[in-house]
Amino acid sequence: MIGSLVVVALAIVIGVIKVPSLLKKGWYKEAIVNVSLLVAGAAICILPMLLISLSDPLIYLKVIYKPVSDWFFNTFTAK
Repeated sequence: MIGSLVVVALAIVIGVIKVPSLLKKGWYKEAIVNVSLLVAGAAICILPMLLISLSDPLIYLKVIYKPVSDWFFNTFTAK
């Protein structure tokens, strides 16, 4: 539990340091992406600490790239 609080505290500190400078420059989209990645990274760090199992990311890559790979194979192979 303490580890989770440390990760959340670090994420908040990083956000407080980085986001205002991005907003001052007018980089609103970059600030949104930065916050999104920071939240996703913190969540991925916290989930194993809470003993919540994460599936293998390779499964998602296979689901995404298999249709693309099949299309390239069918399109560019000699028949």
